[in-house]
Amino acid sequence: MSGNPASKEASALIGNVVQGEVYKNNQFVFVRGENTPKDKDTAGEPKDFWVARILQVRAKNAQHVYALIAWLYWPEELPPPAVKAADQESRESGKRKYHGSHELIASNYMEVLDVLSFAGKAEVFHWLEEDDNLQHKLYWRQTFCRETQELSVSVEFKVLDFC
Repeated sequence: MSGNPASKEASALIGNVVQGEVYKNNQFVFVRGENTPKDKDTAGEPKDFWVARILQVRAKNAQHVYALIAWLYWPEELPPPAVKAADQESRESGKRKYHGSHELIASNYMEVLDVLSFAGKAEVFHWLEEDDNLQHKLYWRQTFCRETQELSVSVEFKVLDFC
């Protein structure tokens, strides 16, 4: 048998609270990159950060807390497809003309991160395109498969931009 159940439970509780923030499964977070200043506030430009969805939080102790995350891409970060798509904005990226300025693309690309790289929680909503009343700033509607390098097909393409 490995470890006692009480210590595993304590580890799980420690893993959810980091620098005063409580992180839970299925929450979205802003992640600092190597070039993101440590004092950069997430209330500014969201595109200064990477965005991820927390799948699971684990802790060895209070100083070693890690999260399994799935990355979301900004459209400009998508790799270009092997064959240029008719609605592709440029040859350098996989961004399509219908992608909105606050749109993210969910992916199956997973990594384990130290939660100290988190810059804070992000409000990201799944937009079902039948709903014309999207009230939120950041949203996702498509997925990107890292293995095939393909975007999912969307029901209907609408461009949403917020002021």
